[in-house]
Amino acid sequence: MSVKAFELVSALERIKLMSDRAKTQIECIEVCGKNLYIGTSDCFIIHYILQESTASSSGKVLFSSEKQQHKYLGVKKPIAQLKAASALNRILVLCDNVLTLLNMFNLEPITSGAKVKGVTSFCLNENPTCSNPFSVEICVSLKKKQVQVYTVTEDRIMHVKDVSLNDQVITLGLDGCHICAAMTNQYCMINYKTGDIQDLFPYNNEHTKAIVKRIGKGDFLLGGPSSLGMFVTSDGISQRPPLQWSHDLVSVGYVHPYIVALNSEFITVHR
Repeated sequence: MSVKAFELVSALERIKLMSDRAKTQIECIEVCGKNLYIGTSDCFIIHYILQESTASSSGKVLFSSEKQQHKYLGVKKPIAQLKAASALNRILVLCDNVLTLLNMFNLEPITSGAKVKGVTSFCLNENPTCSNPFSVEICVSLKKKQVQVYTVTEDRIMHVKDVSLNDQVITLGLDGCHICAAMTNQYCMINYKTGDIQDLFPYNNEHTKAIVKRIGKGDFLLGGPSSLGMFVTSDGISQRPPLQWSHDLVSVGYVHPYIVALNSEFITVHR
């Protein structure tokens, strides 16, 4: 049975974003409440406020957007990742392999030591081990075949733990003390408190995009071979049958209980 779980609604017209920079491309986006952040290929972060309304005649949901400000980071490199930390009023930005911390409202950098260099990717811990409500936990992968865990406050990124690996990490997810990492041709599960590393399964990076998506406490969804989405727990076992999804997958999102998969042509919803 087919169920319509989502409806596509335009939130920001392309011409509005690109009006003064015709060649720019969207590299990443982040949404936090009404705040929409866009990272571009020419090193800009643009902040919009989204307003939701309902058309009186048709009852359809509409969105309007209002630009708040933009910030040029000045290194002429694409913005690789954006993650909002609303508890801190901060946004984490990865650009040119440097992770920095910005004010999420005026986009000004936090200059008091909030920077990590040599970063290839990072993620937030949605099941943190620390009980401090005014901090967040993150995990970063480094060029030097290492992952690191940090505690982030409103003005500091404080180192917690290192785990050395035998390969570079492409992307990763974090749940509690468990890091699920995609290396160049292998997925693994890392307990950063004990240092234990468990191999999960191999993949061919020429045909399969490395994807790690945390979908719940102790649960991850990974991009597997033959266009399969593989479910894995933090114990390193699979308790659900795999998903068959589209070829040439670009990205995966999760909105309970739906998994949203994006490739170069379609958005596909799985349940």
